[in-house]
Amino acid sequence: MLAADGEAPATDLGPEARQTAASVRELGELVRGSLELSADDAEPRLAGLWDLIERRLDVAEAPAAPVVAPAARPSVGARIWSWLAGHRSHVATGLLSAGAVAGLSMALGPAPTEKVVVKTVAVPAVQPTVMTGSPPSVESMELIGGSGTVFTIGDDDGDGDAAVIWVEPDEVDLTEGI
Repeated sequence: MLAADGEAPATDLGPEARQTAASVRELGELVRGSLELSADDAEPRLAGLWDLIERRLDVAEAPAAPVVAPAARPSVGARIWSWLAGHRSHVATGLLSAGAVAGLSMALGPAPTEKVVVKTVAVPAVQPTVMTGSPPSVESMELIGGSGTVFTIGDDDGDGDAAVIWVEPDEVDLTEGI
């Protein structure tokens, strides 16, 4: 490497080392040439940047204009707006960070679990309904256009009797329904 950088004579090296040193020197020249061409290509773009820097330096060196006190104190809303305008990048960064943290906590947090709530409710006691096998008692029956008879038929199984209401019309028209 000393021979390639020109710090040691190339005569102290063997034939293979001299070729390697020459190759390293040639590679260095190619890299330097490529960087110089890139710098030449970027020079027009950077010229505008240097002009801007010089103008800002000139403004900084110019004497400051006298400060005039404001006639009236700005309102609270105007002061808050001016503070937000001056710190908008901090506020935006904070909001973006809070959103990222909320998104990560929802994505990586534990899965929601169902919560079972057991409530004991006092239910009034309900008396069981018992079916009795007694036939209904008919005290009065009003029929229009006929007469009726109520009688009870006994059950062979002993489950109870059945009440039957037999209705006969006063006038029977045998042609009706034909």
